Amino acid sequence: MLIRILHKRIARLVLLAIPLALSGTFFFPAIASAHVLGGGNLTGFYTGQIDAPTIFNLVMVTLVLLGAVFWVGAQLWLNFVLQTSSEKHKIEQGVNEQAQARFEQRFSLPTLIVILLANIGVLIGQALNVTGGDWGRSLSPASLLGLATSARFGVFWLIGEGVIIVAIGIALYSRLAQQRSRQADTLLSLLNLLLGLVLFISITMTTYTASVNSDIITFTIVLNWLRLLAAALWIGGIFYIVAVYLPTLKKHSLADEARSLATVLPYFTPLAIAGIILTFVTLIFGTTLNQVTLNQLINSAYGRALIVEFVLLLGLLVCSIIQLFLYSPRISKEFRKYAYTANRFAALDSTTTVDAPQSASLAQQTSAAERVVATDQPAKPA
Repeated sequence: MLIRILHKRIARLVLLAIPLALSGTFFFPAIASAHVLGGGNLTGFYTGQIDAPTIFNLVMVTLVLLGAVFWVGAQLWLNFVLQTSSEKHKIEQGVNEQAQARFEQRFSLPTLIVILLANIGVLIGQALNVTGGDWGRSLSPASLLGLATSARFGVFWLIGEGVIIVAIGIALYSRLAQQRSRQADTLLSLLNLLLGLVLFISITMTTYTASVNSDIITFTIVLNWLRLLAAALWIGGIFYIVAVYLPTLKKHSLADEARSLATVLPYFTPLAIAGIILTFVTLIFGTTLNQVTLNQLINSAYGRALIVEFVLLLGLLVCSIIQLFLYSPRISKEFRKYAYTANRFAALDSTTTVDAPQSASLAQQTSAAERVVATDQPAKPA
């Protein structure tokens, strides 16, 4: 019963972390970086002004970030959590394969399609910034083609689209060819992870660094790429647990759920810790690199967005600490108690099963001996 309660608490805690992750890791960073796409001019949310092109840009960037982090986080889970736990604990192989199949059948292809379309929206948003919010000129094929084939933005945008299309092809193959060898699964998972890391480079170059000073562009690229990787390790893993892993466990018995949680979740802990550390390190270094003063933090919309992002990330950190270091170890402890008790009862049942025939045989032998003794006694004289 306690195992079931802990399982529900983990599910509720992770669900609570979702809005914090969405706001702190995607929405507010997109707000804070909305000025980057404006060709060096501080516009939109950076100055507190809300206009249609900025909102459109914000939504498209957020969708790209959200989809990419979830998809890459799933690849990290597959390579470093599911496969590793299956190799060391053969009993978990069936559940892990079901979780992998659930992601491939229900989430992989739709997520990639959303990223593809949202990335086209990022191109349109860049055109809106270039044309000063003129929707007619921004949506013209000539304007979009010119942006996609010129300058650094266009090159990396095309690389991103190519990566997404290749990933969509692999996702289609995975849906159609369900009977695959283990070597093919390993190769495809590693290829998807590589594609995801390249996609992060494309997102960094087209979303965060369009107007960054050339003197610090290398540091900015590295910091933002590390930030996306941290989000995939930490936030993408949380999304995967909620959308894929916990629903897969619901189809199994309570004992199997507890065993899988106690066995598999510890493999996610190092990924989450690495993501947490990278997130806060890149946030601090990024603020320093952009030379954000205390006055800007208080008086500008950009600074206020950074403050809100930091507070939300602290809330998400608290949720993660509770899940990683309180609930997960406790459910492991309760499962060990359950397994010990179940083994004791199984041993007692087997002993009873073995002793029962022996007792029956002994009773039969005693009864037969009594009959022999009674038959062999001499008759009493009259």
